[in-house]
Amino acid sequence: MKNNHEGLPPSVALMQMMTGFWISSAIYVAAKLELADHIGDNFISVDDLALRVSAHPGSLYRLLRALASVGVSQRSNHDISH
Repeated sequence: MKNNHEGLPPSVALMQMMTGFWISSAIYVAAKLELADHIGDNFISVDDLALRVSAHPGSLYRLLRALASVGVSQRSNHDISH
């Protein structure tokens, strides 16, 4: 089995592994909260979404920003879409 981190400095390989873990964790939380079902095809405010899924608005906003940073969701000010 080939190592995807061959030839990379150890610090870069470690950063890629850590980033992969937090991305998969964020996707897992989004799935558990059924965010895609609540968002639909339209933009929705983070506050409205937090009410729908019984989540803390600030924490949900940070989760959605993380997901937007890797292309899983889109962000427009404080509105979110997927």
